Amino acid sequence: EKLLMEKNLLEKDILLREKSVEIEELSNKLACLEESRESYTRETSAAAVRERHLWARSERKYDALQVVRSNIQQLSIELNFIRCEFVSAMAEIKKNTDFSFHALNEKLRSEVKECQRTNEYRREIVSLHNTEI
Repeated sequence: EKLLMEKNLLEKDILLREKSVEIEELSNKLACLEESRESYTRETSAAAVRERHLWARSERKYDALQVVRSNIQQLSIELNFIRCEFVSAMAEIKKNTDFSFHALNEKLRSEVKECQRTNEYRREIVSLHNTEI
C-alpha cells in the first residue's frame, strides 16, 4: 500500500511538472499576444494621427483653392468692366470723329496697363495656389 501511495505521488508529481510546463508555455504565449496587442495599438494610433494630419492638410488646400477661385472671379469681374470701358471708348471714338489720336492712344495705353496689372495679379494667384498645394 505504501508503494501504491508512492506511485500515486510520483504520477501526481509528473503531472504537476507537465502542467507547470504547460502553464509556462501559455504564459509566454500570453506575453507575446499582449506585446502584439500593444504594437497594434501603437500602429493604429500612429495611423490615426497621420490621417488627421492629412485631413487637416487637405482642408487647408481646399480653403486655399476657394480663395484662388474667389480671386479669379473678382478678376473676371474687373476684366469685364475694363472690356465695357474699352467698348464704350470705341463707341465714343466712332461718335466723335474729331477725337484726337493722341487721346485715344493714351486711353488704350491706360487700358493695356490695367490689363497687364490684372494679368500679373492673376499670375500671382496661380503661383500662390501652386505653392500652397
